[in-house]
Amino acid sequence: MIDPEVELTRALENPDNVKGSSFTGAMRSGEMLNTVDGDVIIMPSSLEELDGKIITHKNLRNAQSIMCRAINNGVEKVVEFWPNSLCRVGVEYTKGDFEGALAKRTGNTFPNEGDVVDAVKGCPTVAKAMEQLYGKAIKFTKLKEYTALRFGTNDLRDTNSWTIEFVPVPGAAPTRPSGSSRSRR
Repeated sequence: MIDPEVELTRALENPDNVKGSSFTGAMRSGEMLNTVDGDVIIMPSSLEELDGKIITHKNLRNAQSIMCRAINNGVEKVVEFWPNSLCRVGVEYTKGDFEGALAKRTGNTFPNEGDVVDAVKGCPTVAKAMEQLYGKAIKFTKLKEYTALRFGTNDLRDTNSWTIEFVPVPGAAPTRPSGSSRSRR
């Protein structure tokens, strides 16, 4: 089994990263660069499960992440999940008109979509957004590929916007909708 603890230890080797036990800060437009089409990320069951495992990245304006199990086509892995990435609105860029010119915005934006985005976009804080996710699984499906500006540079790169949906937790027993009853004959 893949162990998120190993990846947490690796991430904390960077002196700019510190571990904690709570989410702080507002939701903002971050990006998950380690997600691929079809990834199903399994959220921890509660905040208590994350005690001492929330990473604050001091060199990224205190953005926070957690290590989560993910499954894609039956293959398990660990991904670094950035809760604030759910509400990302990507901005498309193109090369400047001449060598050395700054990249230019095209005016196109590509927001993430889906029921997960709808559930968290009104949350004022990352902590409130995570309350909507505990114990659930979310699936990333590629929505649109576009060219973006690499953070802190004038370099262009290809990236994606996503449809992010709640899905059944892999391996969990199916649940019966509440309020349903069996008829007896």
